[in-house]
This record gives sequence, structure tokens and C-alpha cells, in this order.
Amino acid sequence: MVRGLQDSPSSKLLYAKDIPRYRQMVRSFYKTIEDTPTVTDQQITDFMHQHSQVYNYFIYYVNRTQNKINILKHLKRTSHGAFIVHNH
Repeated sequence: MVRGLQDSPSSKLLYAKDIPRYRQMVRSFYKTIEDTPTVTDQQITDFMHQHSQVYNYFIYYVNRTQNKINILKHLKRTSHGAFIVHNH
């Protein structure tokens, strides 16, 4: 048996040729992070405010729609079939 096979785990043998490439990928990844401009507190605050407004509008719209559905269901129940909701 070849000495290298006895001393090395199989995964090391299988991926040994790929290690330099992965090391370079990791270095490149961290270099990109290092070179990325720092985000200021104001930028984070602005971002959170903007997304909070979008979320609040979404919740408002969902609640408004649910209220309309509930009203239609109530009308359907109380009118004993006189009011029919059509699903399109």
C-alpha cells in the first residue's frame, strides 16, 4: 500500500488538489468584506424606517382585506342565502 494512503484521511486525499483554490476563495471573500464601506448608524436607521413603513402598510392592507372578508361572511350568514359571495 502507498504510504500516503496510510497516513492521510480519505477526504484529504480526495480534496487535496482543491485546497489551494478554496483557500483563495476564502481570502477573496474576506477581502471583499474588508473592502466594503462601513455602514453608518444613520444608514441602518433609514433602512429600518423604510422597511418598517412597508411592513406596516402590508399589515394594514392584510387587516383591511380580512375585515372585508369577515363582513361578507357575516352578511352571507345573516341574510340566509339572499347574499351570495362569488369567488372569481
